[in-house]
Amino acid sequence: MFKFKGQHALDYFDKVLEVRRGMTAPSSAVLQKVRGNHGAYFYGVETDIYEIEFDVFLQGESRQDLWQRVRRINTWLRSEHLEKLEVCVEKGLYYKAICVDSLDLDEMLEYGWTTIKFIAPDPFAHGETKVQRVDSPSAIFSRAGIRYREDGTVVTENYPIYKPGKFDQAILVEEGTENLLETASNPQVEELAVVKGADYYLTTVNGSAGIEHKKTEELPILSLEKEGTDYLGAVDRGWESGTLVGVEEVDNDFLELTKSGVDVEKIFQTTTDWNSGTHHNTRADAGENLELTNILDWEYWSDMYNHVDWTNHNASNTQINQYPEYVEIVKTGGQSQSGGMRKNVSLSFANGFTMEFRFKTQNANNGISVYVSNGSILANLYLPDTNGEWRMARIRIPAGASAGSIAELYVDGDLHTTYTMTNYSTALILFFFSGVAPAGSSLALDWVIYHQEDRGAPPAGNVYYGYWESPWFDISDAKLVANAYLTPTWTDFDPLPEYFHDVKFHVRRDDNGEVGEWVEVVDAEIVNILEGEDLEENQTKIQVMVELFSIHGADSPDLKSLQIQIHSGYVTSGYRESVPINISQVGKASRAISELTAFIPEGTSVLVETRISTDGGNTWSEYMPVSGNVIQGISQATDLSNGRFQYRVTLTTNRVSLTPSADRLSYEFYSGYVPSKTITLPSVDVSNIGKAITSTAILPQNHGAEATSVIFEYSLDGTTWSKMNHNQAFVEDVDLSDSNLTIRYTLVTEDTNETPTIGDTMTWYIRQQEPNKITPATDIIRLIPNGASRWQLEKRSYPTSWHNTGNRNPEELKVWIDHLTEELNEAGTISMWVYEDGMKRQLQATAFDTTGTESRFHLFKDEETTSYVLEIGGKEAISVPKGSGWNHLAVVWGTSNIYLYLNGEFQGEADRTVYPLNFNGMTYLWLGVSRENSNHWNNLIDDVVIFTRALEAVEVEELFNSNQPATPTEDNNVYHFDGNLAAGSNDILEYLGTYPAYPRFNVQFSRATPYFKISNGSEFILINHEFQPGDKLEIDCANESVKLNTLLIMEDLSIDSDFFAIKNGDQILFDPDGAASVDLEFTERWV
Repeated sequence: MFKFKGQHALDYFDKVLEVRRGMTAPSSAVLQKVRGNHGAYFYGVETDIYEIEFDVFLQGESRQDLWQRVRRINTWLRSEHLEKLEVCVEKGLYYKAICVDSLDLDEMLEYGWTTIKFIAPDPFAHGETKVQRVDSPSAIFSRAGIRYREDGTVVTENYPIYKPGKFDQAILVEEGTENLLETASNPQVEELAVVKGADYYLTTVNGSAGIEHKKTEELPILSLEKEGTDYLGAVDRGWESGTLVGVEEVDNDFLELTKSGVDVEKIFQTTTDWNSGTHHNTRADAGENLELTNILDWEYWSDMYNHVDWTNHNASNTQINQYPEYVEIVKTGGQSQSGGMRKNVSLSFANGFTMEFRFKTQNANNGISVYVSNGSILANLYLPDTNGEWRMARIRIPAGASAGSIAELYVDGDLHTTYTMTNYSTALILFFFSGVAPAGSSLALDWVIYHQEDRGAPPAGNVYYGYWESPWFDISDAKLVANAYLTPTWTDFDPLPEYFHDVKFHVRRDDNGEVGEWVEVVDAEIVNILEGEDLEENQTKIQVMVELFSIHGADSPDLKSLQIQIHSGYVTSGYRESVPINISQVGKASRAISELTAFIPEGTSVLVETRISTDGGNTWSEYMPVSGNVIQGISQATDLSNGRFQYRVTLTTNRVSLTPSADRLSYEFYSGYVPSKTITLPSVDVSNIGKAITSTAILPQNHGAEATSVIFEYSLDGTTWSKMNHNQAFVEDVDLSDSNLTIRYTLVTEDTNETPTIGDTMTWYIRQQEPNKITPATDIIRLIPNGASRWQLEKRSYPTSWHNTGNRNPEELKVWIDHLTEELNEAGTISMWVYEDGMKRQLQATAFDTTGTESRFHLFKDEETTSYVLEIGGKEAISVPKGSGWNHLAVVWGTSNIYLYLNGEFQGEADRTVYPLNFNGMTYLWLGVSRENSNHWNNLIDDVVIFTRALEAVEVEELFNSNQPATPTEDNNVYHFDGNLAAGSNDILEYLGTYPAYPRFNVQFSRATPYFKISNGSEFILINHEFQPGDKLEIDCANESVKLNTLLIMEDLSIDSDFFAIKNGDQILFDPDGAASVDLEFTERWV
């Protein structure tokens, strides 16, 4: 028997007599023979068409009836296309065949039977056409940035955390958070600013932590207040105010004693001044200087500072050494040798000749002489040995001298030797060393002068002398003498140096007409006018005498001026009394001090005295000296509210030339401190701390004196107060619920001169008993780790997984359901396992969610009612109390109703007409998070299954009771979350045919990808295209075509692609895997 086009042969024939066909279509080897080679090259096998013949029997009641039946058969068998041919002995198999060769009508009419022939161009039998889901869209997980596992290792961006689940592993879907701790990975003590009254949660890994509420109190008063205001006064300038007796302000800066009289000064400096006195061998010269009158002019001067006009006489025997102020001649030859220093000069002795010079000799041995010759006669005078001491010499030759005349040598004014002049032919002046002078003898010369005139013998001692006496002048106005000085002023001693001159000054007195002796002035001090004597009482006058001396006849000392100063001395005592000073602002003085800055020379003194009035100046205390800078007569109890103060400064001196000098006087009245003061700080509500384990108070140190103290106290009820001690606990094992902490402190002094002084803050810490939840009672908390390897502080009332310092972004998990919406609109089931740890977290933690408004499908946990709630279109449809641990949730719907199961048990239903469930436009199903990426489950989710049919109650129960995860089938998408996001699928072909078939792949993308590759392991098809979510791709291997959304895209097909056939056991591979839903459609083929 057979069927063709789905119609049985007996519908047309009376009987099928025989079937003729081969076991398989004929085939032959494809060979290529090559001349000269044995055998042939094998190129495969060619299979021919498959032929099947049927002998059929047909009868008709008449020829006409037979022809009618034949026409029907022709209509049935004739076709322009291959049709389905079934041989009934092979159930479920068919060929794609066409009937060929016409019926043999003669044979049919004569015998009633004929042969029908079919050919199958595809020589293989076809079996069942099957559709197998070989890939489903993976779940899509996203999270910006990294996060951390429990062991602290990093999880990369967009990669989830897996933990042990209901079956193997489960996925964690968690909200974002911020770890506020800087030492998250290496816990150290931290202090953090927090929001008072907000919720925080502290999590530790391997250990614990202490939680302390910290408050730093600003202390408004740091020391005691004063009774009044300090009065600080001083006089530094302006000493002239008040009453001054015998004192005066000097330079607007100092207080000193006044002078007893006036300074007396007398100056002589003009010709008139000099001539007002009496001259004795003195005169006022043209320059108005006082000088000697017996000094003459000289023709020749040589200071011997440079002996350029003198030459060495017999240089081989003498050496001339030039020094800054004289010249030295040293004999270098033997004792029998001679030499010296000479000056060739033309001289005349007609009027005589005088020569002076200063000299000194060493080892002269009567062998050093002076030759003076006019070219005809000679005077040769030997110089004495002065043993290196300077002497003055004068050589005198009389007028008209000739041979035999006597020449004289004077030394220091005394005639030393004479010489009878002899004839000599060379005119010169020669300082001569004869052979008698030993080697090394020397002569030093200074200031050589001469004049061609006999000026006689020198004065005694070679000293030229004169003196001058001033007129008498009155000095009594100076009164008490401070000192008396005589100060001369000189012109330059030109040309002679000052060692040639001398001047002496003398003063004598006339006291009430009685004239005293001349007394020499010593170091400019007039020693016969004594300090402290009263010149006014003696009506004293003085006279000055000046004596002028010169040991050189060429020059006189020149006195330019003479100043006589008699300084008046100070009175011996005086004082300054201040005006009354108002010190009422002080109130009560803790101390009163006065300090004087003064210059007090020896023999002088300064006394500061004060007095006090407490009635505004009506009555006064006696003046009392300031002792040790303390103002006397004031105690800490003295009432100065109407007080006045006055001081007196007394200056005295025992030496009228000196006065003490008061520079500055300060007077300071320091107001006393109140004995004590208590300050209460604002109360702090500490009820959020709950049970307190312990506490610590950090109190400021008192920097005041020993007589001061500070007392800190606290109260929890505002009535009972207890003392607080530094760095010690003040509350321990106390429930602070409904408590307010109030702190007060008291500043105390036993000496009103002192005050306690403290820092501006105090700090307290209270440690709570609760180890995790924190509701800060203060703006600062301190966390102290104890053995913790990591820790986390979050601003929320519950914990999430540990993250390092900073932010962790929220996580999102969803699956693609766009390809299932048509089926899900009819019926479906969502099955999932969720974990409950009893921790209250999100108020509405999402199990699953969809888009849409009227048909939003939303299952969540309501923490307020502790129920699982199924909402449809924003309306509560079914609610059931939540369980603990692992819970199995299943939502089942058919065309009419929606059912909710918890842990295999039916919990409730809803009518779809009341709660319209429509999946159109729903692209994703969110798992463990709402579609707004909020309300996270914050726990584990496992084994999510989306069925495209409504499960029976018994099937739901079996899912709950099963110890194995759900098995992927054609009508479900399974997500095991066993370390990956892939959907469970069967990518191993279940192909029963005996010959490979060419499949068709129907692909619907769930996420964007720039390519799609499908392979059987050896061959592949690659399409390069920017696929978008929702795109539908058809790959037809039989027809070798690729369509996207029904349009051909062969241009995107890689040239390396091969359309391939499939066989039993093939594994279909995809790249990227899980990017799409892939259905494999194929028809099995049999040989």
